[in-house]
Amino acid sequence: MQQSNRRSVSSQRLSQNDRVLRELLFGVVVLVVMLVSALYLAISGASFGGGKIDISSPRKLYLHEEGIIGDSATSADAAGGNANASNKSVAQDNDEEFLVQLVTEKLQKRDLGLKPHQFAHLHHMKTGGTSFNSLLRCGLDRARSIRSADIPFYSLSECGWSHFYRCYGGEDPSCTQNTQDAYVMEFCAPFFAVSHFNWTGADLVTVLRNPVDRVWSMYRFQTMSCYKCLPLKEIYNRIDNGTTEAICGECQSVCMMQLTNHLTRNLVTGDPAKHRLSDEEMLAEAKANLHKYIAFVGVTDEIVAFSKMIGNVFPWLNETVEGSDIKCSLPHANASPSNNGCGENRGHLPLPDEPDEETREIILKHNKLDMELYNEAKKIFSIQKEVLGFV
Repeated sequence: MQQSNRRSVSSQRLSQNDRVLRELLFGVVVLVVMLVSALYLAISGASFGGGKIDISSPRKLYLHEEGIIGDSATSADAAGGNANASNKSVAQDNDEEFLVQLVTEKLQKRDLGLKPHQFAHLHHMKTGGTSFNSLLRCGLDRARSIRSADIPFYSLSECGWSHFYRCYGGEDPSCTQNTQDAYVMEFCAPFFAVSHFNWTGADLVTVLRNPVDRVWSMYRFQTMSCYKCLPLKEIYNRIDNGTTEAICGECQSVCMMQLTNHLTRNLVTGDPAKHRLSDEEMLAEAKANLHKYIAFVGVTDEIVAFSKMIGNVFPWLNETVEGSDIKCSLPHANASPSNNGCGENRGHLPLPDEPDEETREIILKHNKLDMELYNEAKKIFSIQKEVLGFV
């Protein structure tokens, strides 16, 4: 009995030692990457100015192996023969180091420039984006006051579906001009709109959410206006058999799309309605864009930490800044209504904070790509926390 207890205690100590060793090794990797990046920047004067970053050959290989970028991105390297195979082996052995380096390069502190196309929030519905927009607008107003400068802001949202497509199609000159002239933007719209209006070179920030939580939040928020008080399970049945138009007519263009892999579709480069992709291609492209174009990634379940971390990269979004008494913090905005109008006599129909198990499984079935993309975002966010010292 005593020998068994000794073995148990010894096993626990080894487990604890392994965990400590892994944390130390990861810390060493982060430190080495930061030192190498700092040395490179000191020598070359280079910096990450937002937008698409130049991915070197080893990182291309890493992203390719992870399924984040396709064969076309590495086709030029393939001519390297045995040397390329050797690089691929190195990339496979150092996946985590390459991803840490990729993320670290994006976390260089930089201020808001006074010229168009500087900073944009790629807002996905029901991810905490409205709360972040409040923080963003506060920081922007404060920056205008401190600098005594006009810093144009504009918001383009697919919530106004017809207006969005008029602007996107060039049929609303005022909207098009405002989008081109803005220094800071909110795109509550797909990434292909960001690309269409030439904003991919800006510092792009986005927040992703667990798709089960996001879909259920969307359903609770729009129970009446979008989903006509029908159970979510019935909505999914109608999606599967193609009868959603009978529920809300044109509203299906926004409302129904929110329920099936919306995040993944929102992060592909082309309009999915015009450029058909397989599920594998769509997920690979969404992951690639997350890595190549998004300067800072947040996740909703850690949005408070996200709001504090982002000021370390973009100082004008800090809670407090020198030269101003204005305090910018993250509110809780756009909560589910207190009366959804789906109860008796148009009163409130109480809905639980979380879906039941059957509904959860149905949501997951229709959002497998979003779950993979969300896990990729969590991986990136975890590294950002480590590099910025928020662990």
